[in-house]
Amino acid sequence: MPYSFLALGHRLNFNERLMLSSSEQPDKDKAQTDRYPDSGCTENVLIADDNPDDRDVFLKIFKQAPDVTYRCCEATDIASVLEVVKTRQLHCVLLDYSLPGANGLEVLEKLRAVAPTLPVIMITVQGNAKVAAKAIKYGAKDYLIKSDISPNSLLKLVRVTISQAALEEKLNAKEAALKESEQRFSLAASGASVGIWDWINVNADEEWWSPTFYELLGYQHNEIPATLSNFKTLLHPDDWEKTFNAVTAHFDEKKKFRLEYRLRHKNDGYRWFLGSGQAVWDDHGAPRRMIGSIMEIDDLKSAQVTLEQRAARLELLNHELDRFAYIASHDLRAPLQGIANIAQWLEEDLEDHQNGDVRLNLQRLRNRAARMDRLLSDVLAYLRAGRRMSEPELLDCNELLSKVVHWVDAPNEFKIMAKTSLPTLTASEYLLEQTLINLISNAVKHHDQQQGWISLQCIERENEYEFIVEDDGPGIEGKFHDRVFEMFQTLKPRDDVEGSGLGLAIVKKMIESVGGRIGLRSPLNSGRGTAFCFTILKIDSNNMPRMGVQNETAKPANAISC
Repeated sequence: MPYSFLALGHRLNFNERLMLSSSEQPDKDKAQTDRYPDSGCTENVLIADDNPDDRDVFLKIFKQAPDVTYRCCEATDIASVLEVVKTRQLHCVLLDYSLPGANGLEVLEKLRAVAPTLPVIMITVQGNAKVAAKAIKYGAKDYLIKSDISPNSLLKLVRVTISQAALEEKLNAKEAALKESEQRFSLAASGASVGIWDWINVNADEEWWSPTFYELLGYQHNEIPATLSNFKTLLHPDDWEKTFNAVTAHFDEKKKFRLEYRLRHKNDGYRWFLGSGQAVWDDHGAPRRMIGSIMEIDDLKSAQVTLEQRAARLELLNHELDRFAYIASHDLRAPLQGIANIAQWLEEDLEDHQNGDVRLNLQRLRNRAARMDRLLSDVLAYLRAGRRMSEPELLDCNELLSKVVHWVDAPNEFKIMAKTSLPTLTASEYLLEQTLINLISNAVKHHDQQQGWISLQCIERENEYEFIVEDDGPGIEGKFHDRVFEMFQTLKPRDDVEGSGLGLAIVKKMIESVGGRIGLRSPLNSGRGTAFCFTILKIDSNNMPRMGVQNETAKPANAISC
C-alpha cells in the first residue's frame, strides 16, 4: 500500500537525517568510475522539497533501501537547490514542483543550465498532464504524484534513472570520442587529398564515397551514385582484371590490397590513382565489408614514365657510345699500327745509311704511335669507367695489395707496404684493384729518386671506408691539386713521362660512380710526398647496390683526410 505523506506517524529529528557532511563530500572534479547502482554502491541524492514531513518520508525510504546506500542532502528553495548542485557531486534530484519563489519548471530550467546531464525526477501533489509533458520536455527523467508513490516504486525508479544517466554519460563520451576520431580522420584524409570509399556490404552494390573521392574525379558530392557498378564504369578497361583479381586475392588469401589503376575523370580523361583497402571478415572467414582509399598519382606516374623513357634513351646512348668508342679505337689503331710498322721497316732498310737525326726521328715516330695507341685505350677505359665493374664481393685487402704490387712491377728499390693491417670488406674487386694500380703506378712513375716507399692505409668510419695511398716522392704543388684529376692533364711533358693524362680522371670517375670521393694532400709534413685519399661506401651484404649507381640514401659523408 502506498505511503501516506500526511499520515506518517514518526518524524525524524533534523540532526538525525542522513545528510552529506563536509568531510564526506566527494571531490566535485574527480571522474567517477562506476555509477551503476549495483549492490554495495553509494548514490548521492538531493531531496528538494519545502515540506519537512515529505522530506522525512523520502529519507526513510532511502534509508531502508536493501542493496544501495543513499546519502541524501536536502534543499528547501531554488537558491539552496542551485547551491547544492554546484558544490556537491550528485547522482539524482527529487524535485518538488512547488518550491517557494518559483515553480518546478523554472527550477528545472535553471538546473539544466548548471548541470545539464544531472537526472531529475519531478514530484508533485496533484497530477497535471500538461505540466508533466512540459517537465519531460524541459529535461525531467520522470514525473510522479506523491499519493501514488510506494517505497519499492520510488527506489526502483531512482535506480533505473541513475543507471540510465550513467549509460547516457558513457554513450555520450563514446560518441564524442568517435566524433573526434572521425573529424581527425576526415581532416587527415582531406589534408592528404585522399578519397575514402566504403563497400558497406561486399555482397551488394551499394558503396559510400567521401567528398574528396568525388572531388578527385571532378564530380560534386553525390553527383553520381556511390556504387560498385559506377566504380567499374570509371575504372579503365585495361585495369579491370588486375584490380578485381587483387580484390579476390585479398578476400580469399588476405593478401594486401594495394595497386595502381586508372579512373576516368569527369572532364580530363583517365588519371592514375594509388588504391588501397582493407576488408573485414565475419566469424566464418567470409568477407563482409571493405574500406579503402584512392590517392591521385597522375603527376608522379607521368614523371615516372618520363624518367623510364630517359633511362632507356640514356641506355641506348651509352650503348651507341660504347660501340662508337670501340669502332673508333679499332679503326684508329689500324693506321697507327701501320705507321709504327713503316717506321720500323724504314729503320731497318736505312740501318746502314742512318745518321743520328734520322734514327732519332724514326724513334720519335714510333713512340708517338705507341702513345696514341695508349691514349685510345685510356679513352675507351674512361668511357667505360663506373659502368663496367664487378659486383661487390668479400675482399681481403691485404691479399688485394699483394696482387696490385705484382701488377705494378715496381723496381726492387721501392718498398710498397700496408701502413696498418688492412680490413676484409665487401666491395667491387675491379674498382679497388684499378684504383690502387693507378695510384701506386703514378707514385712510382713520378718519383724523382731511384728508391722510395709507398704505403696503403684504410680507416673504417661509420658508413664508409677511407683509403690513403701515401708516398715519399717530390709532391704536387697546390695549384695542381684539382688539375691532376682532369682529362689529358700531366704535370711533366709527355716526352719525359709516358702517359695519356687520363689515369686519375678514370679513377675519379669510378670512385664517384659508387658514391665515393677522392682528393689529395701534398706536400706532407716532411716537405715532400703526396697522399691520395679516396672513400667507398660500406655495403650491406643483404642490400647491395648495383655497381655504377650512386647510393642516394647514404648518410652525409665525413670529411676525408685529404
